[in-house]
Amino acid sequence: MILLTSTVPPVIVDLFDRFLKESDPKSLVFIETAAEIEEGDKEWLEDDYNSWLRVGLAVTRYSIVGKTREKLELDLAQYDIVYVSGGNTFFCYRKCKKRGQWK
Repeated sequence: MILLTSTVPPVIVDLFDRFLKESDPKSLVFIETAAEIEEGDKEWLEDDYNSWLRVGLAVTRYSIVGKTREKLELDLAQYDIVYVSGGNTFFCYRKCKKRGQWK
């Protein structure tokens, strides 16, 4: 299942109750690579991160920078939910493409 949202805080409870609660997820990996290049206040990123904590998930921050495809697959397989934060998605894409994760 892929769920897209432009921000998490205002929709987290509804999103969780409607789509995720039934599967009883325990863990989420918070991929923040797209935000790594962003300058200035990243309150929006922290708000998204904290929203996932509020619904009771164990949340792990993660960066794809410097990871091989095999390492990513191994690391991400241990989580119930993979969340990719906002930010500069082109930066995130370039990092994936450079490492050969996407062709």
